[in-house]
Amino acid sequence: VDNIRNFRKDFEQMLISAQIGNVVVIVDDLDRCTPERIIDTLEAIKLFLSVERTTFIIAADQNVIQYAIRKKYPHIDGSDVELSTEYIEKIIQLPIYIPELSSKDIENYLLLLVTQSYLSPNDFQSLLEKVYVEKYIVRDTRITLPEIKSLISDLHLKYVPSEAKFMEDVNIIDSIRDIVSSTLKGNPRQAKRFLNTFVTKKSLAQMYYGNDIDMRILAKLLVLQKLDSDLFNQLNEWNKEFTLCNDKFKAMYNAVMANTSN
Repeated sequence: VDNIRNFRKDFEQMLISAQIGNVVVIVDDLDRCTPERIIDTLEAIKLFLSVERTTFIIAADQNVIQYAIRKKYPHIDGSDVELSTEYIEKIIQLPIYIPELSSKDIENYLLLLVTQSYLSPNDFQSLLEKVYVEKYIVRDTRITLPEIKSLISDLHLKYVPSEAKFMEDVNIIDSIRDIVSSTLKGNPRQAKRFLNTFVTKKSLAQMYYGNDIDMRILAKLLVLQKLDSDLFNQLNEWNKEFTLCNDKFKAMYNAVMANTSN
């Protein structure tokens, strides 16, 4: 106890002597640690480093942190006290909850991700600033492809390597982003992963098939794989019986188009 008290005192005095106004420490991805490491980190912050002129910003999934606390400090039988909640409240003084992105936000994000890959970093930054100035992000409707093209033209930005290549990819993503956005449930990391997967699959498909493959169908297959892996695997099984076409898929398609009950 004396060692902890002395450390805190020395640490606080060091900040004063160095004439530092405030030290801000950002702890990211804490929820990716083991439960033991999560508790060790939180307790180290509380015991040793939480002094005047220090601010800690902890980015983490609260559910994972609560799980780690419950594992370290199990519930006491007969007690109404929720230890995990009280523990967090004693350490985190100002919780800020970040909501999931809406479907509209994910659609905007996908469109901007594609655009980013065809502009230089400086040009894309200029485009983003214009998007925010014009309040495209906070309005009720999604950003459209013609609006993005208009902004790029107005700002005299240059496509890399070409506008034709940009249009080839952006038209595909634009046609499916409404379906993708509802599938990803507000997760921007998954949106980026989906786009990276599409780019990789597209390159591999072109190596094998050249330009004889419809990339829109490839994109929709990736959506199907994300939406329902069982249906995706079923389609793959049907492909193994391929003759002149995928007969079972064709029969299903014709039935759907004919509005049959089965």
